[in-house]
Amino acid sequence: MKQDVSTPHCTTLVLLALRALHLVHQRSAVRRLAGLKQLIERAQVRRELTPKCELGELVRALNAACMLYYRKTKCLEWSGALALVGYRFGYDLRLIVGVQNRPFYAHAWIEHEGHTVGDDPDLRKQLAVILEIN
Repeated sequence: MKQDVSTPHCTTLVLLALRALHLVHQRSAVRRLAGLKQLIERAQVRRELTPKCELGELVRALNAACMLYYRKTKCLEWSGALALVGYRFGYDLRLIVGVQNRPFYAHAWIEHEGHTVGDDPDLRKQLAVILEIN
């Protein structure tokens, strides 16, 4: 959506998103999904209690960070980075991975309070959920 790629107001958020993106890329390259799951679960323990920033602003900052980052970011890295940044700012987010059989397709996304964040709202209906990290 147009609002998801607009420039965020806070440069600090983009820098935090870049850092989270780098951590997620590093961890998933070395330890794959298990390492990413461990990274997200550790970050959730240190989650702030009250949200300090709008979730839409975090999505825009992450999208800007993805455009600046030197490696291509796929859905799993994007979702993992949003989970890390979201926990830091007080959001209780869930990373979801879903698949379909024919043709094979897998996708990862973030949900907050039962709603998809920054992606198609009907993903749960379209794909079979195989993993939830919360």
